[in-house]
Amino acid sequence: MRRKIITRPVIGDTHLRFLVIDAGNTTVHFGICERDSIVDQFRLPSIASILHCEGPKMVRRASGARPLAGALISSVAPKLDPAIAALCRHAGLTPSWLDHRTPAGIKLLYKKPREIGADRIANSVAAKALYGAPAIVVDIGTAITFDCISKGGAYLGGVIAPGPRLARAALAERTGLLPFVEIQTPGSVIGKSTAHAIQAGMVFGTRALITGIVRGLVSEMGGRPHIIFTGGQIELIISGWKYPRIVDPLLTLHGLRIIYNRLTGRT
Repeated sequence: MRRKIITRPVIGDTHLRFLVIDAGNTTVHFGICERDSIVDQFRLPSIASILHCEGPKMVRRASGARPLAGALISSVAPKLDPAIAALCRHAGLTPSWLDHRTPAGIKLLYKKPREIGADRIANSVAAKALYGAPAIVVDIGTAITFDCISKGGAYLGGVIAPGPRLARAALAERTGLLPFVEIQTPGSVIGKSTAHAIQAGMVFGTRALITGIVRGLVSEMGGRPHIIFTGGQIELIISGWKYPRIVDPLLTLHGLRIIYNRLTGRT
């Protein structure tokens, strides 16, 4: 699929609404935005048939049936792109797609910038614009991504690790006896049953992984970077985080909002 990228600024009404979409492997997160705010937001499962059936209705409801000026999309799920493009066309929009070539306002110090996920670019832009640099963004979803923004505001790179649900699925699918269990915080680290032990591994293990990686990143970066948590699976993890942090579940949507404003001359 050919991806259109906005390149020419167009001055517009600051109250004109537009659509941003963050398509992940588990959910697709939608936001209806004005220049300075996210007016409404909702999630749908990352299933093409549901996006086809429910997406247009949900967008129309969230926008209050008001016309939308445009759409900017971050996608790490290429199989969903045709459904998302069709959803946008249904709303009368020509979709634009964020990637490493988009003039998003952040320098990408990465050996192969095309390998950076669009959501990671959006997160870094939002972290820099909303909270300042240096910063580390921890996005807890299907994968856990750690993205580092330098003191000078450049994207340095980061870390990618399996998220708790992905790890749980791997245990259930690749072992003979371990069950597929609900992820919830157990009362102790020592598991008193197989389900309890798996839950402890998913929750406390993920917390320990994040703590260790963040410590390593801070040591390499130096200084005192802001630690910003986001993503669809943050609640179980951040409840056990004992260090200073910022929690922003809408960080990726804010990044898309900020980038859209820059691309269309609405800043």
